[in-house]
Amino acid sequence: MKAAIAPAAVKAAVATVVIGVDYRKVYDRIFRPSVERYAARQGYDLLLFEDYLPGYGFRGPAAMSAMKMLLPWQERAMAYDRLMVLDADILVHRGAPPFHLLETGEGIGAVDEWSQPTPTERLAFQRRAGLETSPAAYYASAGLAFDSEIVVNGGMFVCEPVRHGAFFRGLAERHIAQLARLPRGSPYEQPVLNHELQTAGLLRLLPAAWNRIWPLYRPAAQAGAAGRIAAFRGFRSVYDQSFMLHMAAGQDFDFALMVKNR
Repeated sequence: MKAAIAPAAVKAAVATVVIGVDYRKVYDRIFRPSVERYAARQGYDLLLFEDYLPGYGFRGPAAMSAMKMLLPWQERAMAYDRLMVLDADILVHRGAPPFHLLETGEGIGAVDEWSQPTPTERLAFQRRAGLETSPAAYYASAGLAFDSEIVVNGGMFVCEPVRHGAFFRGLAERHIAQLARLPRGSPYEQPVLNHELQTAGLLRLLPAAWNRIWPLYRPAAQAGAAGRIAAFRGFRSVYDQSFMLHMAAGQDFDFALMVKNR
């Protein structure tokens, strides 16, 4: 078993993929300030991957989604004891604690999104949206026969590159070609990551606060300015209960911009 690293000796970094001028502008303006503040406060490096990684002959939107599964075994990442891979649309709260102290044993830390906000509310959300009403159905949509009650959101995970690099490299070698052929947003990347993590016995669940998915908490839309104010108040409440708030689906980036320096 790998010897425990004393907290003072841990070398840690946050890694994010930001490919493309427009994508980078949004990240720099809205999300990067909160990530940089977090990294500076905790003594972490910030690794930005601004181009497609070498070794794979494909580019494009689908490749961008797959890049985060390639990060942990890159040379830049291997220099760190612990790595947080973070999507570029996640707002980090000023009160977020250090991730390198999370107890994940020999596993990889991530957050279950299927139980957010609660299993009952999530099921209602899925039904309203006309989406799968069980994790098994979700996995089946990607061609996976997988019996699990957990659906990890791949927008944030914590790993040890030296320990887990081979796992991610193997995952990429088995699935990257298929990912490259799919349009961005296809139900394959995240189900595959879930299947691989869970069947390998590497998943260590973290509290929802580490990757709270804003669209799942978003109140029902109300008309007019009063409705927008109510939505923002709901956003502030959810944000203040989170270490990291994931602005998935591109919703309410104006809300994120208003609180980026809090």
